[in-house]
Amino acid sequence: MRRTDSRSGISADFVSSPNAAVAVASITGHCFKHRPDSLIGSAVVHIDATDSHLIPRPAVGLEQHFPWQDYGEVLDWELRQAGTSLEEMRQIGVKRFPRTKPMYFAEDEEINFKTPSGKIELYSQTLEDAGHDPMPRYTPPHDPPENHYRLIYGRGPAHTFGRTTNNPLLFELMPENTVWVNPLAASRWGLDSGDYVKLKNQDGVVSNRVRVRVTERIRPDSVFMVHGFGHTSRQLRLTYNVGANDTALMTNVKVDPIMGGTGMRSNFVTFITGEA
Repeated sequence: MRRTDSRSGISADFVSSPNAAVAVASITGHCFKHRPDSLIGSAVVHIDATDSHLIPRPAVGLEQHFPWQDYGEVLDWELRQAGTSLEEMRQIGVKRFPRTKPMYFAEDEEINFKTPSGKIELYSQTLEDAGHDPMPRYTPPHDPPENHYRLIYGRGPAHTFGRTTNNPLLFELMPENTVWVNPLAASRWGLDSGDYVKLKNQDGVVSNRVRVRVTERIRPDSVFMVHGFGHTSRQLRLTYNVGANDTALMTNVKVDPIMGGTGMRSNFVTFITGEA
């Protein structure tokens, strides 16, 4: 059933049940998860019921599974399962419960790890027999080529990876990514905040143009970008060709020989100015 929130103007389809803490809403063609801002653990409960104005409604025939009139009642029902209430949490903010089980091991519990010795092994004979270092050995990172900078990537608080950049509401919060450049590097290249550049990695891959942000929050030998921009599909009307795609610049991927984990912060970029 479609409902419109009076404060935000968002129209959404809500279907829920007593066991559901998540309602999936369809907003302007995109889906997101609406979750009560609550954390219920074995020791601490914290709640910020700022979203209790939302009024989800059940699908036809499921009314008996959703007897609440507003989302505040939903939160109150959930909190009562944990031994508190919405009213109490609004008053105290955090509630601590006594621990009923040991955090790790009981005092008289026999501890046996799944290793040949049954103990925590700092030196692993198993790894040595397989041809690997029996103890972790430090491997220094590669230095960047001349006039290149290590590419560091991360997340932005407004978006989920690259899936939400075309959402009009979230696009308004963060319409593009920027490349963070240390003032020392910016001075060397004659860059100012707001300038546009292109990035070229060590293998010759060139990015779309991206706006510069001069900041001391990044090291002089590195640059930083938020992941998820630089889409090339014209169907993404808002975010098409906006910002730079950090993934395309990651052509050098390191693979851990033991557990197979990948390291992608092993790429380096330089600036192309004048063409952006």
